[in-house]
Amino acid sequence: MCSSDLCAVNIGRRPTFYRDAQHSLIESHLLDFAGDLYGETAAVRFLAFLRSEKAFGGVDELREQLVVDIEHARNAVLARRGSF
Repeated sequence: MCSSDLCAVNIGRRPTFYRDAQHSLIESHLLDFAGDLYGETAAVRFLAFLRSEKAFGGVDELREQLVVDIEHARNAVLARRGSF
């Protein structure tokens, strides 16, 4: 299966939940996708840097920022749509 889906990606140590994490993780949130991809292989292409990692005051504050991040990710894709 080969498809192109929009995603927002976090590369970091998730400081809101893990203050002393030893390793960074890569997490991709596929926009407008419903399904199970566990065990599948994915390729990710980076289009834009949205913001630096930061620790939030709690889950609610993080969720609010994720809404903003997802909107910025959509806008970055729309701005570059003609290049891919």
